Amino acid sequence: MSKRCFEFMDREFIKILLVSSMIEDHLSLRSLIGHSNWELHHSLSREEALGLLKERPIPVVICDSELTDGTWRDFWREISELPAPPRLIVSSRVADNMLWGEVLNLGAYDLLIKPLEASEVFRVGCLAWHSWYQEHGRGSKLPAVMDGRNMVQQVACAAAPG
Repeated sequence: MSKRCFEFMDREFIKILLVSSMIEDHLSLRSLIGHSNWELHHSLSREEALGLLKERPIPVVICDSELTDGTWRDFWREISELPAPPRLIVSSRVADNMLWGEVLNLGAYDLLIKPLEASEVFRVGCLAWHSWYQEHGRGSKLPAVMDGRNMVQQVACAAAPG
């Protein structure tokens, strides 16, 4: 099955959590999506992020591969126990085939290479949100992604044969 994107009329806002002990990562992601309709939450540690996720569902989490209080693997095991576990996207400066394979084999959603690129963050984030929303949300509504030029790019992903 391949995926194709098409326009969709309904608008939803994407909630996303960044878990990184590096302040630069938070500033970078904020600058990439700051003018979008994405609601960005921040956490400097695995423990803090887990507490936040227990308080409220956040469908998409971007987690640095190495944290000061553990690794993305530790965090993945913990959030997998939540009632509606978020889609975990791992970010790393050293993204090789071995890490990519491990991320996918352990059940995380995807891997982003740092420095983050806006187009990849929006693409992977939207697809992760849609995957979570299909399982835990109210149907198949997809988010409208507003870019920095205040244009609305309404994206939906559907399975298509091929």
